[in-house]
Amino acid sequence: MHYFLYEYELSLQGNEEQKITYDTFVKRNSIEHIFPQTAVDECWQTAFDTYSNEQRVKLKNSLGNLLLLSVPKNAHLQNKCFDYKKRHPTTNNPNEFKGYFNGSHSEIEVNAYPNWTAKEILERGVKMLNFMERRWEMRIGNFDQKKKILFVEFLQIGEHELNLA
Repeated sequence: MHYFLYEYELSLQGNEEQKITYDTFVKRNSIEHIFPQTAVDECWQTAFDTYSNEQRVKLKNSLGNLLLLSVPKNAHLQNKCFDYKKRHPTTNNPNEFKGYFNGSHSEIEVNAYPNWTAKEILERGVKMLNFMERRWEMRIGNFDQKKKILFVEFLQIGEHELNLA
């Protein structure tokens, strides 16, 4: 998983300067669940209350919901709401902000989403599978097959509703 997320990170950087090497990327990063594994805050309850417990578990562990973060940043963000994860005050200086907005290319990509719901998890997951198809010259399948691979076939969201550019 780490290697795939690293390759995806490189694809997002384009011609920009590489922010981190593979060794550093893997050694200093952990996998963040944007929609957290323990989603107790009201913001998460509201955003995902229409889904069953089983469906929420699938959404939490779907590829589009996973993000490599530095271990300290991941420990700080934990189960916080998406708005907080996007931009939060540092512990040393409450007037200084950190968050996804000033992190890796993958963090910046996630930060561009105004909300984090099942639709965004699906959209990012499909983008990541599309990248996988291009990168390794393989065919994963059509949109419905990709939803199944992402474990979110229960979502009633069509491909036309997503921004896959």
